Amino acid sequence: MLLLPYIVAAYWGPRQESAETCAKHVWHLLEAFAKISPVFEDWDVLGTSDRKYSRVLSEQQILSEILLRRPRNDQNELVPQLGFTIDLIATPTGTHRWTEKVGLHLSCGRYTMPGYSFVPNMCVIELPEVGPAAERLLHLRTLQSINRRLYSQFSPNYIVTTTRNQQVRYRQIHPLGPEIGWLTLLPIAQIQLSSLLERFTVKPIGSKASLVIATHERFNDENVDHVERIEEIWAALHSHGALLDPGSGS
Repeated sequence: MLLLPYIVAAYWGPRQESAETCAKHVWHLLEAFAKISPVFEDWDVLGTSDRKYSRVLSEQQILSEILLRRPRNDQNELVPQLGFTIDLIATPTGTHRWTEKVGLHLSCGRYTMPGYSFVPNMCVIELPEVGPAAERLLHLRTLQSINRRLYSQFSPNYIVTTTRNQQVRYRQIHPLGPEIGWLTLLPIAQIQLSSLLERFTVKPIGSKASLVIATHERFNDENVDHVERIEEIWAALHSHGALLDPGSGS
C-alpha cells in the first residue's frame, strides 16, 4: 500500500474465489473507474519494474498472472486460504510527487481454515490529499461513484470513506463492527437508515444498500465537528442494532 491520507475501503468476510474470478472483478472495476475520471486510466503494479506488468488494464490475463503470486508462509509454501493480493498505482498527468499518486490494494479469495486467524478480504482505494488527483477525486459526487462501483463488483459487508488517521482513532474506540466514516455504505435499505439518521444525508444504493454522508464538506480528521458527526452516526446505528460484525457474512 502507499499509505496515502484518504481511503475508500470495501471489506467482506471469508469468500473462496479463484485468481481468474478476482482478476475479473479488478478488471471490471478498473474499466468502471476509468469512466469516472482520467486519473484512473493507467495503472502499474506496485513494487515491480517488469514492463510486462505496466498498464495492467491492457490485458485481463496479466491480472490473473499477478494474482497467482499468492501469499506464502515462512517455509515458502503456498497458502490457498490466504487468497490473492495485488497492489496497483496510478500516476495522474501533472503528478510530481509520490504523495500525489493513487493506489489500489486488493486481497481477494481469502477464507478461514483450522489453525489460521481470520483476515478479511478487502479492496482499498488510496487517495492523496493534494495534487491533481485530490482536486478531481475528493468530491462527494466522485466518491459516491467510487463507492457504487466497489459495491457492484464485490458486494462487501461495508465500504468506508475516511482518512487513515481517523480510521486508527475510530478502531481504537470501536474495534468491532462496520466502520463509520465520512461516507459509509451499509447493506441496509435507505428507508430504514433515514429514520435513524434524520439529520444526515442517506442515499440509496440500489434497493438493499445505503450510503450515509457525515458531512458535505471535505472531511478533515482535525475538525471536531466532522469527527463528532461520525460518532453521532455510530451511536444512532449501534443503539438500534444496525451495526453487525463485518466478518459474519460473505
